[in-house]
Amino acid sequence: MLSRNGLDWLYAFQAGTDWFLASGGGLQQVTTSLCNPPAQFPSTILLIGTKEREAARQALFPGRPHSKPRGLAQVYADDSTSGDKHPLFIASLDIDKACDKQKPPQKQTGHSCHKVMWLSEKPHVVGAESLVETVVGRLLLLFADVVCLFQDDFSTHEEGIQFLRNCASHSSLSHSWKPQVIFVTRSTYKRASAPNLPTFGTIRHVRLPANSRKTPLSHRYLTLKKTMLSSIEMVKSGRDASKRLYSAYHLNVFFESALRHVATCASPSFNFILATRRYNRIEDHLWTYLQDFVELCAANHATTEATLEFMASAFMLDSFPPGMHRKCPVLKSPCFVIN
Repeated sequence: MLSRNGLDWLYAFQAGTDWFLASGGGLQQVTTSLCNPPAQFPSTILLIGTKEREAARQALFPGRPHSKPRGLAQVYADDSTSGDKHPLFIASLDIDKACDKQKPPQKQTGHSCHKVMWLSEKPHVVGAESLVETVVGRLLLLFADVVCLFQDDFSTHEEGIQFLRNCASHSSLSHSWKPQVIFVTRSTYKRASAPNLPTFGTIRHVRLPANSRKTPLSHRYLTLKKTMLSSIEMVKSGRDASKRLYSAYHLNVFFESALRHVATCASPSFNFILATRRYNRIEDHLWTYLQDFVELCAANHATTEATLEFMASAFMLDSFPPGMHRKCPVLKSPCFVIN
């Protein structure tokens, strides 16, 4: 069984006048709980709210201990999909606790911790609420496929929309990967116009039926679950087409890199592709090896196509950390020959 803090994904806490971001290890734990992390490609739903958010989480994704979270955000895998090629990760953000004074992670967790360096460049004191919006926008939205915001958990529906808008103002998501948004409410509230959230993809609204003893919880959230799953499929198709469908193993490594980047750099935004090189440097002798290899191919009259296949294989094997290799069928044979 997981420890009480085992599902904490991210911590944001203050020590003196300094702020820190720390990994809670939750993403790593849900990754290792999967059957084959390098070959599974999860989708992540980010639930934002308080009481309504938690009620929906427990109804839609039961089976988890109701432990008291310590971190800014929590994450776990939907057990019913843990063996699927596309498992479902559930991330959760309690807006009330997120903006309160956060406690640091327990010392024995042993996970990465980074001082928020760019705050020293700010001419004024940054409050907890502003920091949360920045971290959600610059970090958590990068790993969310669907954002589900429970408007009744905010003072007003407009406040919920404004929170998401503030988070998005700090984000610079790729045009090929825009999270879908689902606004959830119990009321029949309708805006005069659709909210302006260009950072996101399709925006949907789900109205929950009133609580009733005659209505099972599963029926109350049936429309919401269907909307979640259809939104996930839309994002998954777009990510697959743009070659941004990352494995669980990739996402875990990328999150640690993104956490370090967001804490230390005010700009530019985190880049998934550059991260594979920045934190996995090319070996010093690679270019010498390639030069020797090309000369060998020329001496043996190898075709250009065959030479390029071998070179591409070398680059592919070098560009990913151990355990993240997924060989392209065209290059599979050259990879084995090289090894």
